[in-house]
Amino acid sequence: MRKKKKESWFCKKNIVGLFFIVIMVFSVLGLWQGGSTPTVSYNDYKFKMDGNYYTTKIDNHEVSFHYMPESVEDIELDQEVVDLLNNAGIIYVLFNPNDKLIETIEVVRMEMAIGDFPTLLNKQVLMVLSEESDLYPNLDVLSCANATTTSPMINFRYSNVSQIFMEGSCVVIEASSHLDLYAYKDRLLYGLYGVI
Repeated sequence: MRKKKKESWFCKKNIVGLFFIVIMVFSVLGLWQGGSTPTVSYNDYKFKMDGNYYTTKIDNHEVSFHYMPESVEDIELDQEVVDLLNNAGIIYVLFNPNDKLIETIEVVRMEMAIGDFPTLLNKQVLMVLSEESDLYPNLDVLSCANATTTSPMINFRYSNVSQIFMEGSCVVIEASSHLDLYAYKDRLLYGLYGVI
């Protein structure tokens, strides 16, 4: 009978196996560390990336934005706009169904009506049109002239110059591009939430 030769722990087979185990352990650790979402702070708010949105907690609600605050903080927003909307009971969102930016206006108005205003600001939001459309048979047709201090309007519309301004009790958000419309909407919300 032959005696088996006792293999050393440092044989070729064990070293290769150990090498693969070490690689697998570091791969798992790398995925675990790499999978965590970095956070960025701005005025005591911590933001993280969640899909295509930046999210933060405001009054125990998770709120999503298209832009970080520092990306939109230079957009001018009068305190008068913030006060008007914060003191309102109902806010009308006015839009033209034939606007050049209608696809983005649809997204923005739904974000505001479903999440932003009812959830955090406790505001009822009603949609209205600036002109009749068969696409929106259930929406009333109004104009900025119908806005009051208790029921102001936010009018989203295309323009060559992006800006936020007031026409009486109507907050006008004009944007020259889809990206600007998201940015100006976010700037308005950051102002209303007190982030900027």
